[in-house]
Amino acid sequence: PQGILAAAMAAAETMTSATGTFAVDVTFDADTAQMPAEAKAFVEEPMSISGTLAYGSEPLAADMTLSLSLAGEAMNAGIKLLDDKGWLQLGGQWYEAPPELSDMMGGPKADAAAADQAAKMAQMKQALTAAGIDPLTWIKDLRLVGEEKVDGVDAYHLAGAPDLTKIIVDVMAMLQNPEAMKTLDPSGSLSGLMGGVPGGAASGSSEGLGAAGLGVNPSMLLQMQQQITAMFQSLTADVWIAKDDLMMLRFTAGAKIVPPAGEDSGGLSGITLDMDVTLQDHNQAVTVAAPAGAKPFSALEEAMEKDPASILGPLGGILGMTGGMGFGDATQ
Repeated sequence: PQGILAAAMAAAETMTSATGTFAVDVTFDADTAQMPAEAKAFVEEPMSISGTLAYGSEPLAADMTLSLSLAGEAMNAGIKLLDDKGWLQLGGQWYEAPPELSDMMGGPKADAAAADQAAKMAQMKQALTAAGIDPLTWIKDLRLVGEEKVDGVDAYHLAGAPDLTKIIVDVMAMLQNPEAMKTLDPSGSLSGLMGGVPGGAASGSSEGLGAAGLGVNPSMLLQMQQQITAMFQSLTADVWIAKDDLMMLRFTAGAKIVPPAGEDSGGLSGITLDMDVTLQDHNQAVTVAAPAGAKPFSALEEAMEKDPASILGPLGGILGMTGGMGFGDATQ
């Protein structure tokens, strides 16, 4: 199973396009008697986020739909990208994305940012290897469940669970590794906030962590591991990988999150998360058409100022609970 997963990760680096679906379900375990009336509505019913996606990088084209269900209300949204142009759909109406957002999502600036990110990822992989860190070890009990079909495609079904203890140790080791930190923090600002990064600490060792200037000694690290592993329970992860080209076809994950022991959670005793993502049409052409009747972005700003609830649905209620915010601030 480790070999299959490693090959799938390598294959993913060659993927330039795909279509798929996603769904996230969130359920709350809460004593609503301890909650104010306006907060009850947001935990009495499950929250769900689902949608479809299509993305191609050469040339840039993307089309995503999103449906949010929260507190018994629904909101639908959409995003389209085509070369250096973008559109947003809210409240059933398409709007042109502002130029700065379009620049972020597509065009020369986005291409340059993507190239820069790819270069940094390559450097990070080298740094992780030099530090003796292998992300494949972050999955414990990895096993081959069997061979199954996903939408008619023969696939390997792998299962395991994130190893939070291993992840925490490796992250701390990475933060004290000079080569990794140069990639993560080329300006040195983060290292300065943490008190500097040593040059010769042994990666992954208790002595190295204590000497890293991060303010974390072995006993603090152990306490952190215990707290995080106590909060994140019932972790699961399953992935289906195509036998022919080793592309990921489906990924599911689950977890239950509970408040830290002894802390007042306001009646909320647990949150259960379930995620399901499917992908198909790998490296196939993606066609996106510009939406008809799109209004300028200024029209969306006006609608948000007049009646944000009609545009954001249940999210408008959350903004009302938190005192609201200017739409300009939200877009930033």
